[in-house]
Amino acid sequence: MTHPFFQKSLFLLKRLFFLLLFFTLLTSLTKNLLQLQSANKRLAQSKEKLAKEKENTANLENELKTVQSQLYIETQARNQLGLAKEGEVVLVLPEPEVLRKLSPRNRNQETTSLPDPNWKKWAKKFGFYQ
Repeated sequence: MTHPFFQKSLFLLKRLFFLLLFFTLLTSLTKNLLQLQSANKRLAQSKEKLAKEKENTANLENELKTVQSQLYIETQARNQLGLAKEGEVVLVLPEPEVLRKLSPRNRNQETTSLPDPNWKKWAKKFGFYQ
C-alpha cells in the first residue's frame, strides 16, 4: 500500500493543480470578456461614424444634383458672370453710396436719405405700412 503521507501530498498536489487551472481559466475568461467589450465599443463607434458618413454622402449627392441642374447653372451665370439669355436686358444698379449722391436732396432734411421704394409707397397708400 501507499504511504499516507504520499496520499495526502498527492491530494494536495491535485488540489493545487485544479486551483491553478481554475485561476488560469478565470483570468483568461476575464481578459477575453474585456477584449469583447472593447471590440463592441469600437464597433458601435464605427457604426456611428458610418451613419454620419452616409448622411454626409447623401447631402453631398443632393448638393451635386442641385449644382448640376440647369436652373442653378443659369442662376450662377447670371449672378456671378453677368450673363443673360438672348433678348434679355441686364440692369445693373449702382452701389448705395452712388445712389445717395444721385438721389434728390430734400431741403428740409439736413441728411440725405434714399427715397422710399415703390412697394413701401403702395403699402403706405393701402395702410399696411406706417
